[in-house]
Amino acid sequence: MEPFDLNVLDALRIVATPGPWKLIDGADHWTVDGAGVDYMGFARVAFDDGSASGEYGPQCSDETRDFILGVCNAYPAMAAEIRRLRAEVEALRLVPKWVLDVGHNEECLFCGLKDRTAAATMRGKDAPQ
Repeated sequence: MEPFDLNVLDALRIVATPGPWKLIDGADHWTVDGAGVDYMGFARVAFDDGSASGEYGPQCSDETRDFILGVCNAYPAMAAEIRRLRAEVEALRLVPKWVLDVGHNEECLFCGLKDRTAAATMRGKDAPQ
């Protein structure tokens, strides 16, 4: 799998309907509304089932709707975690393999590991390529 660019996803999110999104489940249709209202004072609809006005049938399943809703609402936290992990991987690329191989009996001033358990987890693993 190729790495993806979070900046591209951020740009898409900026122009999308603002979140958090919520499901409005009516008697005969559903909509997914974003935060705030549009210029006419109506809820900002991110998407609907296609039958809000009875003009055509549903365009996605409830499961697809729920997935899209969940991912869009979770995106800020997921992006922050991915950025944090990518920074951690980059920092580990700077740690020479011999430092990881020696075992850490006390706090290592070079990499900040404080116990042998953490060092043992990493020992023998080369930096990611």
